[in-house]
Amino acid sequence: MKKVAYQTLNPKQQESYNYQKISALLAEYGYITYRMHDDYHGADFHAVNINGTVLKVQLKGRIAIDKKYLNKEIHILAAVGVRTVLLLASPPTGNVI
Repeated sequence: MKKVAYQTLNPKQQESYNYQKISALLAEYGYITYRMHDDYHGADFHAVNINGTVLKVQLKGRIAIDKKYLNKEIHILAAVGVRTVLLLASPPTGNVI
């Protein structure tokens, strides 16, 4: 097998790549991920922790927060290549933490 260069992937392939990388990272913290193929309630996937906590996550290819995600308890996860940043974009005030 040969590793794939992230830059050679089309946008859909990059989204799948990012989802797989993030799933592996979240597994280290006790989360199992379930991909939503229809952007269910604004989430690309749900992450369920072994303690029962459920996170609704919107996966982005770059750091950007659209107002439509505010006040929806959605975590915005921006994946840029192999680096990832988790941003909480759903506090009641609409402020980004």
